[in-house]
Amino acid sequence: ENGLLKSEGEYNNGDSDGLWRGYWNNGENKYLINYKNGMYDGAYIEYDNSGKELYKTKFKNGTGLQKWFHDNGQLSAEYTMKNGKADGIWKSYSEYGQIKAQYTYKEDSLHGQTKYYYENGGIKYEVNYIEGKENGMYRLYYENGKLKTVGNLIDNKEDGIWKWYY
Repeated sequence: ENGLLKSEGEYNNGDSDGLWRGYWNNGENKYLINYKNGMYDGAYIEYDNSGKELYKTKFKNGTGLQKWFHDNGQLSAEYTMKNGKADGIWKSYSEYGQIKAQYTYKEDSLHGQTKYYYENGGIKYEVNYIEGKENGMYRLYYENGKLKTVGNLIDNKEDGIWKWYY
């Protein structure tokens, strides 16, 4: 829209390779990321829109802690990467710093407990995943914390007795 460069980087046989740079729409650095064979490898730095460093970490062969930030500088998400894939707990946050969701990943697939939260911090709903599919108990809560719905899921489909509450 304003003609300024948004990002730049190099590919090697279809994979990101070397130093990649991102810029805010005012021209300030947004991120500096090193890639090797398509995976984060080396320094990873994020900046706010005034050019101030927000976060710095280091990856080795796609393994390390990843963080993302909202434009206002608040943490947006944090998760671990292993060999270029999401692996472990992933948390996402609102622009005001409150937790919105918590996921568990295994080799880039949802695997384990997932929870979504109301703005007041209470659990909105929770469900278990196995290899990317909803499996196990599903619980939906009212904003006051009282149970609203409970039931079982098998491969993303309702199964068995479900209950709904006032």
